[in-house]
Amino acid sequence: MRNIWAIILFMPFLSKSQDIVSEGIQFIKSSSWEQVLQKAKAENKIIFIDCYTTWCAPCKAMEKNIYPLESVGTFLMIILFL
Repeated sequence: MRNIWAIILFMPFLSKSQDIVSEGIQFIKSSSWEQVLQKAKAENKIIFIDCYTTWCAPCKAMEKNIYPLESVGTFLMIILFL
């Protein structure tokens, strides 16, 4: 029952951020940590950190095929706010 109320309470937030969710997870690669913090604060966004290596085939596949999916963005938003 608690999860249903959490979803109902955060539904307006999820619909408001639909444009963000529809893009999946978008990473910033070339900024310093301070710039990332400033940008997240200015845009009122959360920070998601992905630890990977440049030689890892599954890491590259996740970045190319999984993180951009709308369902992944939606799932992450729901999980973070339950």
